[in-house]
Amino acid sequence: MPFFDEDQRKQLKLFARYGGIGIQIAISLALGWFGGQWLDEKLGTAPWLGWVGFGLGLAAGGKGLYDLVKKTDLEKIDD
Repeated sequence: MPFFDEDQRKQLKLFARYGGIGIQIAISLALGWFGGQWLDEKLGTAPWLGWVGFGLGLAAGGKGLYDLVKKTDLEKIDD
């Protein structure tokens, strides 16, 4: 007897696929912002590189979300 039935396995796969996107976006934004802040301190360009880093982090998070949506086909989830 299987541990999960077919419907539960599909739900777990969806959760695994979508569960990390929020964390991925948050980490991208944080790394961009703090990386830019660090460069601002080193180069004396405050606050410009912080905002550039934030924008790059936002773009990276958006790209991750776009790739996830592009890869997803709700009608057919591979087993």
